[in-house]
Amino acid sequence: MKQTILSLILALVPVALIAQENSTQQYTPDGHPILTLQQCIKMAVECNSNFLRSQADSTSAEIQLASAKNSFLPQLNAQMGQSFSFGRAKDERGVIINHSAANTDFGVGFSYTLFSGLRRLYNMNEAKSSLLASEQTLLETKDKIAFDIIGMYYQVLMQEDMLRISEFNLAQTEFHLNYTKAMVEGGKWALSKQLELESQLANEKLTLIDSRNDLFLTRLNLALNVDYGSPDSLAIVNPDIDKMVALAYSKLYPVKTVYDYAMNNRAGIKAAENNLQTAKLGIRAASSGFIPTLSFNAGYSTSYFYPFEKSQQQFISDFPTQLKHNGRYFLGFTLSIPLFDAMETPNAIRQAKVKYTLAEIHSKDVREALYRQVVTAQANATSASKKIVAATESAKIAKESLKMTEAAFEAGRATPLELEQARNRSLIAEMQLVRAKYDFVYKVAILEHYMGVTDIQ
Repeated sequence: MKQTILSLILALVPVALIAQENSTQQYTPDGHPILTLQQCIKMAVECNSNFLRSQADSTSAEIQLASAKNSFLPQLNAQMGQSFSFGRAKDERGVIINHSAANTDFGVGFSYTLFSGLRRLYNMNEAKSSLLASEQTLLETKDKIAFDIIGMYYQVLMQEDMLRISEFNLAQTEFHLNYTKAMVEGGKWALSKQLELESQLANEKLTLIDSRNDLFLTRLNLALNVDYGSPDSLAIVNPDIDKMVALAYSKLYPVKTVYDYAMNNRAGIKAAENNLQTAKLGIRAASSGFIPTLSFNAGYSTSYFYPFEKSQQQFISDFPTQLKHNGRYFLGFTLSIPLFDAMETPNAIRQAKVKYTLAEIHSKDVREALYRQVVTAQANATSASKKIVAATESAKIAKESLKMTEAAFEAGRATPLELEQARNRSLIAEMQLVRAKYDFVYKVAILEHYMGVTDIQ
């Protein structure tokens, strides 16, 4: 059964995808569609050049298999020939005499290879195996595209959340600046506090500009990959990250479970196995060059003779009569025994064995790479889950510290510098928590990626 990345998405982002399946398409106030992760993946697959190339390779493999099957069919040919002889030529009886003449030949021939030394059978099986490999490669390409889009999708969501945090932090700074201005105007605080907050506000605005630019570039990357157009109009569904995190905790599968499933179901593994089988059949097909072949031939032919000398023309029959009298049926068998083909077959066998060795090496590399990827994915996901715990505690402490510092600042017991430091600590801690959540969900997505997928509909 064909497989890709959708089950991963259904498992990890139920809010985004299940809502999509149960509701109609949503639009922004400007009329632009709000894309789900599934829609982004589908759009990216349809326009990706690597997928289109893999699709063309798969079509080529289908044609190759059809050609291999058609080699079992007989061949039927019709031919017509016209020749002119000057000086000496055959007469209508086939005897060569001193005269010039024209000969017209007609014929229909039937030929069929009864035994090809098993070459046709091996070629057909090789083409079948090659087609299976190309189909698995197509799925693997689709799978990689889908996974790249998941990363871009999460990156956009994470940067949007961080931008909202930065904007809220800027609003808080503006609030405290206005409060400070009132206190300065009332003569209760020194002007230096206002200047410090104004400097802090300017720095935060610069940081916010950079954050907005980073988000624009990420949205641009996603828009280009899904062939959407302008990144400014790109709108995507924003799922509940906390629900995603809660569900992701149940997806921390053991390494052995993930690896065993991936070994039996991953498209890359199946493609390597099919390529290895194709190479093995290639050796057999090349070896069939040593085996004799047997073919059957049958047909009908006739001819028309016309001399140029007028003295001879009176002795020949007319066109229909000649065609009738000169017609003949024939059939025969041909046994071809290979004795020496200029070392073509031995060299073909050697070349096929080299391809088999390379396919073995590739299959081994794919299996080893898969094990490394699975172990790395499991370790990264586990580490990311621990970071969430630490980041949650850090954000909680930083937030409480900020509240205390804000209260002290409003009471005149804390300086703007102390307030800025407390807010920066809180901002950094909150952003680290957001990053940790998306990082965990994404890395669990990598782990889930190896646990089986279904067709992208």
